[in-house]
Amino acid sequence: MIPSRFKSRDSVKIKAVILDMDGVIYRGRTLIAGADKVIVELKKRGIKIAYLTNACTRSRKGRVEKMKILGIDADEKEMFPTSYAVAKYICANYPKSKLNVFYIGGDGVGEELIDAGISVVDAKKADIVVIGLDSKMTYEKMSNGFRAIIRGADFIATNTDATFPVEDGLLPGAGALVEFLSFASGRKPKIVIGKDTRISGYMLETALTSGLVSMGAQVLLAGPIPTPAISFLVRELKADAGIMISASHNPAHDNGIKIFDSNGIKLADEIEHSIE
Repeated sequence: MIPSRFKSRDSVKIKAVILDMDGVIYRGRTLIAGADKVIVELKKRGIKIAYLTNACTRSRKGRVEKMKILGIDADEKEMFPTSYAVAKYICANYPKSKLNVFYIGGDGVGEELIDAGISVVDAKKADIVVIGLDSKMTYEKMSNGFRAIIRGADFIATNTDATFPVEDGLLPGAGALVEFLSFASGRKPKIVIGKDTRISGYMLETALTSGLVSMGAQVLLAGPIPTPAISFLVRELKADAGIMISASHNPAHDNGIKIFDSNGIKLADEIEHSIE
């Protein structure tokens, strides 16, 4: 069923929609009733769609395959899982000599890392340990990750979700595995790739939105989404700019306000600092 607010052409002009996946489009392997019809209707109206998920068990290709099994046409370019986001982050923030990753997670993480040119290695050779949800997790695998971390490897989490929805309820999420390594090693992740929902983020969002509106700007609130999605939205909506607020569990240098130009390209750090 299409929400009534989408039925009036005069009520709102929507050019793009960002959809979560787990618990929104499907639960486990089961399509949520009506989700496919909503997606078909949105596409009929020429509305762009992006799919976002904190889940890392599948790659972008894997997400497309799952959608097709559920009867929904989708494209890799529309997919933004954390398996893809973590690979993008590593490539953007580490030199080639340090692109050696041991990962604990679904096949999707490995596929995206390899596609990005990152070496997937044994824990003893790892410069980085990436952890996400792993339904095939073993004590040996967690121990290897733990030892790499205490030897000095960087510790990156795809997300810290406590649970995730399936057909008959909830199951433990990636956050449970992150806490395992964090408690054992005495170290928190260097960065958490998935969405941040801390109260401080919403406080900054309210203040910033109020200021922009008071200056006559039209503001679209996208909610908690990964940074690459802001770049996507700016381009698709032909917006003047995009802003990502990151106030979280991440290190200070990864927090703050990230600003994107009309082409979806992040402004240089020095320009952002002068604006802040």
